This record gives sequence, C-alpha cells and structure tokens, in this order.
Amino acid sequence: MPVYQVSAPAYSLSREDKRRIAEAITGIHVEVTAAPAEFVHTYFDAVAPGDHFVAGEPAADAVMVIGHIREGRSDPDKQRLLVRIAEAVGEVTDRPVARVAVIVRDVPSRYIFEGGRIMPEPGQEAAWLAAAPARVPVHES
Repeated sequence: MPVYQVSAPAYSLSREDKRRIAEAITGIHVEVTAAPAEFVHTYFDAVAPGDHFVAGEPAADAVMVIGHIREGRSDPDKQRLLVRIAEAVGEVTDRPVARVAVIVRDVPSRYIFEGGRIMPEPGQEAAWLAAAPARVPVHES
C-alpha cells in the first residue's frame, strides 16, 4: 500500500512508458509522504476504445490515475501528489496535463493487509518494517 491504478488507452503505453510512470509515481509518493518505496504498488489497465468517456463523449487519449493511500496525510500533501503525478504522467505520455485525471482516496491503515500483517499508521513504518518477518522478494517475470 499505496496502490496506484493507471488506466490508459490500450496499446498506448510501451513497457518503458509503464516503467517510467511507475518510477515517477513511486518517487513522488516517497518524497511527499516519506513512506518506504517498497510500499508503493503501481499497476496498469488497458482501456479498450469506446470504454472511457468524458462528458458523455469518447475520451480516446485520456489517462486516469486512481491512488489508494493510507489516511492521515494532509490536504496540501494530497494536492502535491495529485499535481505532481499528473505532470509526470503527462510528461511520460506526451499528453497535456488536462488529459490526465488523478484521484487520491484515503484508506485507514487498519483496513490494509500487506507483508503478512496489518499496515502501520503513517510515521510508524520503520518500527513496522524492523519487526517484520522476512519478505518474499519481488521478481520481474
């Protein structure tokens, strides 16, 4: 946790684009929240033509990022996440920021399970990690 879902038109993002977006989102989230990078998940959904609409019209080139983050972050920090993520995604995808929508939703830590345990409150990550059993390494497939 956090989890960032990036929805973009099918076949519009290369593997390298996805890697760059995931790196940018991770870096921004870590910088703004001070959460460890290993907490940040980013995944991608390919949206088929005709499956995304804005104002009732097909949105052929729009990208949407929905982030689920632990509650307890300040409004200014959440707004920094919104703006910086939109700018980074726009830069990687060569889209104007106006074609990138970003939403951040708060989730109480007590409702998040990762690494075999309930997640800690923001600011308690170091103690939580120190007390954690060995984590299974993540490998690229």
